[in-house]
Amino acid sequence: MKNEFPILNYPGSKRNLLNFIDEYTTSHIPKGKAFFDIFAGSGAVSYFYKDKFKVYANDSEQYSSVILNALLKFQPKGKLSVLLEEINHFSELNKQELLSVFNKWVDKEQELISSYKYEDIEQFYLSFPNVWKGNIVINNMEITIETLRKFPLYSLFTSYYSGNYFGVLQSVEIDSIRYAIEKGNFSVETKNMLLSALFYAMKEAVFSKDGHMAQPLGINNNLDRLFKRRSVSISEKFVLKVEDFYSDSFLTEDKGNKVFNYTFDELLFNNKDIFDEVGFIYADPPYTDMQYSRYFHLLNTLVDYQYPEMTVYRGSLSRGLYTENRYQSPLSQKSKAIHYHKQLFDFCKEKQIGLAFSFAYPFDPANQQTSRYVLNIFDLIEYGNNVFNGNFQYYTQDYNHSNNRNSNSKKVLEYLLLYTP
Repeated sequence: MKNEFPILNYPGSKRNLLNFIDEYTTSHIPKGKAFFDIFAGSGAVSYFYKDKFKVYANDSEQYSSVILNALLKFQPKGKLSVLLEEINHFSELNKQELLSVFNKWVDKEQELISSYKYEDIEQFYLSFPNVWKGNIVINNMEITIETLRKFPLYSLFTSYYSGNYFGVLQSVEIDSIRYAIEKGNFSVETKNMLLSALFYAMKEAVFSKDGHMAQPLGINNNLDRLFKRRSVSISEKFVLKVEDFYSDSFLTEDKGNKVFNYTFDELLFNNKDIFDEVGFIYADPPYTDMQYSRYFHLLNTLVDYQYPEMTVYRGSLSRGLYTENRYQSPLSQKSKAIHYHKQLFDFCKEKQIGLAFSFAYPFDPANQQTSRYVLNIFDLIEYGNNVFNGNFQYYTQDYNHSNNRNSNSKKVLEYLLLYTP
């Protein structure tokens, strides 16, 4: 499909449901008005409508804002070869500095991976000097998070995530490409594109379930996957995605697109003027109590690049190596979700703005687990019928939904609740 440009393996992505959504929404979007994707996530729906309408997109997560800006605002300019030369120049500067410290580790890792030494790889990573283990020593000086913050080279992923989420060489490549993005003479739009390409490369290499980044897998039970993932070149995957952004397949249409990085409260109650140009809202909120900042906390860490403190729980670091103070969305909290979505319905009714509301729910809720879902979809349907006074319908599509906890999919109904004033 031409109107598709994937970056991440995103929980709840509508990439495979775009035709279903389009069938019931497009005819209700007023000409000359903006289509507003208010929980835009990885941007699948926003990008799909890019060449048809002026698209506004919002998400509370920083990494999502980066992707949305890349998908909706980036315009390929200049020669791709010149861009890649500049990236390579700065990347090599940082890489060589890191290799001067970690070269023996990189060489040993590549030897173990190329020769499939299953019996040695776990001990190798257990002994790697991560900063949170307190065992990095450079020039006879123990390195801490504080000292890392003062270093001119970029070493966050090498010192935090080598041996767990990524290999040592992969982490060196991530740090070095990030250094190049920061030091190169690039526009904001180009930086967002480059960061998104790096997100893609990280997704292709990360040693975790289904490309999500909630926590690394255990090595012992996933050795085949470990060697497969560690063999992925971050640099090669990054370049391939940058080339995609410069290819004819990337949609460059921009009818006045805008991207926002607001929470639900900030968007609906503190920035109402945004909606003056909006003719239709598409809402695809979280379905379960799993936080998206947990799935992709590494991406926010990459963007901020601030050598964060690590979250300690009951005296120990979390397995996911989460950072302190990551955002917790109330939309993923059972006590608040239904209240917020009712507010959205009321807002659309007051403003007379059309609404399409997506929500995946178990196909057979009487016999399928619903405890992780933030609301009962039938409660929201009932509310829609009462609020919208006959201008409300809903449609369903059978769908097999991926489950981040196991390799199986579960059968759900994809609900599309539609208000047409």
